[in-house]
Formats: sequence, C-alpha cells, structure tokens
Amino acid sequence: MVPTRPAEVRWQQAAQQQRAQGQIQQNAVQQQIRQGNQAQIRRNTTDPNLQRQQDQSAQSQQQLYQNQQQSAVQRYNATPAGQNPGNAPVTAGSAGR
Repeated sequence: MVPTRPAEVRWQQAAQQQRAQGQIQQNAVQQQIRQGNQAQIRRNTTDPNLQRQQDQSAQSQQQLYQNQQQSAVQRYNATPAGQNPGNAPVTAGSAGR
C-alpha cells in the first residue's frame, strides 16, 4: 500500500533517512574496529609474505567500506530534500582514511 497523505510520505521518508544514517554510522564503527584489529595483527606479524597479504586484505576492506558508505549516503540523499528541508545531504565518513 502506497501512502497518499503528505504526512505519511514525510514520515516514511524520515524513517528511511534514519535507517540510512544508522547504517552509515554502524559501517563507520565496524570499520574502525576492523582497522584496529588489522593494525594489531600486522604489528605482530614478522613474515613479509603474511604482511603483504594483510596489507592487501586491509586495502580490500577499505574499498568495501567506502562502497558501503557511498551506497548508504546515496540512499540517505535519495529522499527528496524539499520534503525534509531540515536535513542537509550527507557525505561518506572518513573512518579509515
């Protein structure tokens, strides 16, 4: 069922934005934890081959994180700004950069 009343539409848009914003924040926290774990493992690794693999893994994780954030930002910004003038568009966070 598609709501036809403007108040229902605004409420659904606000809920969608809140979910997307929560996902953006959750992604950032998970990435910070992941980076901390990777850094600790990297410090304790002496084998150059393993270090290289860990570096590549970290790079892949960073790319995945950036893609997740960009997707969440696009969902957040997809809500028409005119319907929700109090919410400015957001950009991907800088966690892990």
